[in-house]
Amino acid sequence: MNRLASPLTLLFVLAFSTLGIAQSRRYATEQSWKENFRVVTGLGTMNFLGDVGGANDIGRSFLADWDWEAVRPVIQVGARYHWHRRFATRASFNFGWTIGKDAWTEDPARNARNLSFHSFNFEWGFLPEFYFLPDVPLKGRYRRRGVTGKTGRPVLGYIYTGIVGFTMNPMARNPYDGQTYELQPLGTEGQFVLPTRDPYSLVQVAIPIGVGFSFKLTNDINLDVEVGWRRTFTDYMDDVSSTYVDPNLFDSDVAKQLSIGTQAYYLDQTPEPGVQIFGPGDQRGNPQDNDTYMFFAFNLSWKLTAFQNSAPKYPR
Repeated sequence: MNRLASPLTLLFVLAFSTLGIAQSRRYATEQSWKENFRVVTGLGTMNFLGDVGGANDIGRSFLADWDWEAVRPVIQVGARYHWHRRFATRASFNFGWTIGKDAWTEDPARNARNLSFHSFNFEWGFLPEFYFLPDVPLKGRYRRRGVTGKTGRPVLGYIYTGIVGFTMNPMARNPYDGQTYELQPLGTEGQFVLPTRDPYSLVQVAIPIGVGFSFKLTNDINLDVEVGWRRTFTDYMDDVSSTYVDPNLFDSDVAKQLSIGTQAYYLDQTPEPGVQIFGPGDQRGNPQDNDTYMFFAFNLSWKLTAFQNSAPKYPR
């Protein structure tokens, strides 16, 4: 883990969030809070980038390790408040699913390791947004109730960062009994039998970085298209990080079996000719490269006034 990442990012977020404070009060008084507040919801995809599965090569990171078979759905909900035409803050909640399988890659080492995992993930956080393409109201025009139409810039563009929290719970199907088990309580890398390896937490934090474009459908409803990347501070989203341990240290047969995948060598069976086997101390993962995950989402965002009765009113 880069120890400078957290304080530097926090400093950036604080600076980022205070750039427009001098003008935010004026912006808020000029418009109703209902005009500045938006509800956000949508669907998208989530993809895990870590030790298990990945591209047909070992040791690659970020998009170079992309695996199309590992794409899974995500649901996004949240709320956004525009406190300046260039700045907004979004409360974001994401419900997704991550997965990885060595069997999906043609890389010989990963395929021979033959580990797998899946996990349901819940993410929450507050994301400061900077609009490099802000809304620009057209001068000389006014809006009457009951009259629809799009004013200002039709497409807005923004970037965001911040700090998010997320939950994880890596699980795997045991090929020997067909049952699915939670991996963290098993300590598959010796977390409960080696004093030098502590159990990892199922609640973690990440640094989000993203970019999005917001297309105006009406004055009150937008379609947001967004891509986001999360740099986590854990290497155990997939329960794989360091080296194999001696299987004789495990008290549980399930822990032994899921720590080694389907390698018959550790189960006192004779491996098939040409099958690669791994022993205690051999590399199981890469602890120098923390896990990451990505989102691609389509969201609808609308003002609280979007579905109000907007029939024009005239004095009698």
